[in-house]
Amino acid sequence: MLAAALGAPARRVLLRAEAVGPSTGWKDGHLSSEYGFLAPDISEARIALALSPGRVWINLCERMPAVVARGKVREQIKALPLVLGTPEVIPDAALWAAIVTLGILAHR
Repeated sequence: MLAAALGAPARRVLLRAEAVGPSTGWKDGHLSSEYGFLAPDISEARIALALSPGRVWINLCERMPAVVARGKVREQIKALPLVLGTPEVIPDAALWAAIVTLGILAHR
């Protein structure tokens, strides 16, 4: 769809994403020929999320095998505190990790 919107073949879209992504902090999402849709440095995003209030999501994901074994997944997810997804609370550097972590929790 992006290729059609830009009036360009997929290769041009990829090249544009690689050129613009780093300068915007990959704010529109990751796309590169080397990493695909993954962040170039996943540990950076995880550390940024761990240093924010979103660390409660990481903590639950890390405990998930035991939580599943006890049959307490819904209870633990419902018990999570509300964390606003504003730039002041969850920094841009943490967005990729937040998306992955919340995706894991939403899948449960």
